[in-house]
Amino acid sequence: MRSRRREPVIQVKCDYCGEQTETFVATPNHLLFCIVQTVGSPPEKDCMTDYNRSKSNVRKSENEKEQRRLQTSQEQFQKSQKKEKEKIIKKFDDYLFELNQKSRRQRATK
Repeated sequence: MRSRRREPVIQVKCDYCGEQTETFVATPNHLLFCIVQTVGSPPEKDCMTDYNRSKSNVRKSENEKEQRRLQTSQEQFQKSQKKEKEKIIKKFDDYLFELNQKSRRQRATK
């Protein structure tokens, strides 16, 4: 009688909860997550969806921080533009005043 070959038992460590498991799911980024589910019913334990939810929350907060940073930088840019416009207008007004003074002097000498 032939002896049966043993089937290997594969256990991996979950990247989310850290437990050893035989039922797992792998992602394209080579992350391994445990999943405990019976066919036809929702999973009892699904670390991959929990991981994705936690990552989406982090992304939202990062996006909010990025939006705040962009908004403050835009406000600063608008303030600096306003200051530059005021400087240019003041210089232009001074230049026009000097031209008017010059033309008055020329009329007075004639």
